[in-house]
Amino acid sequence: PSVSREDSDLNAGDLSAVDAVRLSLESEHERDLSSDSDAGRDAVGSAAQPIRVGRYLLFDSFASGGMAQVHVGRLIGPIGFSRVVAIKRLHPHLAREPRFVSMFVDEARLASRVRHPNVVSVIDLVSAPGELLLVMDYVPSESVSRLIQRLRSRQQQVPVQVAVAILIGVLEGLHAAHGTLS
Repeated sequence: PSVSREDSDLNAGDLSAVDAVRLSLESEHERDLSSDSDAGRDAVGSAAQPIRVGRYLLFDSFASGGMAQVHVGRLIGPIGFSRVVAIKRLHPHLAREPRFVSMFVDEARLASRVRHPNVVSVIDLVSAPGELLLVMDYVPSESVSRLIQRLRSRQQQVPVQVAVAILIGVLEGLHAAHGTLS
């Protein structure tokens, strides 16, 4: 059975609490960025040199797992066009393993079929010598772990209505994925 916001105990007041926490964290995040030593950098600013793969520049990694790292990147197009993207990069040692390459490509194929506001869209799959990249929309936001970390540093907990709203969003995205793939 699907879960919708109407089925939950959330009301307009709860959603405004969710928005208040989000706005508080976003303004804190903006203050953190502006206090950076390189103030004014955009989302792909980095002290390190970017890696170029085809028409994409890969900057800092912001997540890592057993198979891949996710980088902030930039699509470089014609006539000065560019766009900030998220790039999932298969670990180099796995990019030489047919089984892992096949799993990564299957993930790209399946994920590209899902269309839902709570699921990041797949834009491209790039294969270059020694590289396999899954290019997705970049969604600037705070992770749930960062939310919990910041609240704990203030001796606070995630409000129940915020946790419920996050879980509902996750479940809606999962429902869309399962509906698309079945």
